[in-house]
Amino acid sequence: MAFPALRFPVVPHPAWRLKYSQEGRGGDISEDISPSVISVTYHDKEEHAASEIEVKVEDSNHLWQGPWFPQRGDVLDLSIGYTGAVVPCGLFEIDEVFADGPPDVCTIKAISAYVTPALRTRFSRAYEGQTLRQIAATIALNHGLELVFDQVAPDVTLNRVTQKHETDLGFLRRIANAYGYGFTIRGQQLVFRSRLEAEAAPPIDTINRTNLMGFNFKTVTHQIYQAAEVSYFDPSLKALTTATATARRDASTGDTLSVPQRAETGQDATAKAEAALHGNNMAEVTGTLNGEGNTLWFAGFNVTVTGFGQWNGTYHIDRSRHSLRRGTTEGYLTSIEVRRVANA
Repeated sequence: MAFPALRFPVVPHPAWRLKYSQEGRGGDISEDISPSVISVTYHDKEEHAASEIEVKVEDSNHLWQGPWFPQRGDVLDLSIGYTGAVVPCGLFEIDEVFADGPPDVCTIKAISAYVTPALRTRFSRAYEGQTLRQIAATIALNHGLELVFDQVAPDVTLNRVTQKHETDLGFLRRIANAYGYGFTIRGQQLVFRSRLEAEAAPPIDTINRTNLMGFNFKTVTHQIYQAAEVSYFDPSLKALTTATATARRDASTGDTLSVPQRAETGQDATAKAEAALHGNNMAEVTGTLNGEGNTLWFAGFNVTVTGFGQWNGTYHIDRSRHSLRRGTTEGYLTSIEVRRVANA
C-alpha cells in the first residue's frame, strides 16, 4: 500500500552573508568564518550618525590575531535576513578592532564606507546666494556622491551661509536640521529628505502587541510648543519683524518657542520657525519596540502600531538594530527606536 508523501512547511532560518574586500580584491567569506562567528549586528541610523556593523568571532586558533587580522580601511559588505531572502545593508569600512579574553574573542566594527576621511575633515568656507539643494549638490560632487534631495516646500535661497571650521558632515547636518530636513549618507548617495515628507509616507508594516517581545513608550510635555518665532529685518518696513509657525495640532502646552537664529528674509525666517517647532515637537511621543528579526523594520520608514490604546498611531523609525546571535533560541532579533508622527 502506498502512502501519500508528507509535506512539511519550510521554516526560514536566520541568515547573513559577508564579503570582505582589501584594496579592491576579495570575496564572500561567509562559509569560511561561519563556524567561529558569535554574532553579527547592524545598526541602521536615519540621521546624525553613520550606520555601523559589528562582527564578533571566537578566536581560539588565534587566526584573527595573525593571518586574518583585519586592516583598517578594508571593506565589508553585509546582508542579513532569512535563508533565501537576505537584505543588503551596504558597504562598511573597518574602523575598530578589539581583542578580549580568555576565551579569545575578536570584535570588528565598521562604519558606512562612504563616510570618508575627507567628509570628516574640517573646513571653513562661505556659500553666497545659493539654495540648500545647490550647497548639498556642491558637497556631493566634491566627494563623488549622488545627491538625493526630497522636498515638500520651495527650496530656500540663502544670501550667505558660513561653514566655520566644520566637517562637511557636521555642516550639512546643521543646515539640514535648521530647515527641517534629515541628512545622511546611504551607500553612494548623499540624502537630504524632508522630515514632513518622510512622515507622510504610507506605513510599510503594522505592529501589534502580539508581534513584540518587549516594548516601551514615553510621552513628554517639556519643550513641546504650540508655536515658534524667528525674527528677521524687513527692509521694506525698515524694522525687525517676526515670522511665526503654529503646530498642526494642539500641543500639551501653549508655550511659544523663541528661536535664537539669524534669518535673512521672511521666507528664511518662516522655514526656520517651522523646522524648529517640528524638531522639538517630534519628540513628544517616542518608543522602543523589540521583536523577532524583521527585514521591513529599517530606519526611515513608517509603521502602524496597534494594541496599545493611547499609544496607537503611525510611528517613524529613527533607528533599528538587527542582531543575529549564535547559540540563542531567538537567533535573529530586531529593535527599533520610533517616534509618533505629528499628524497621528
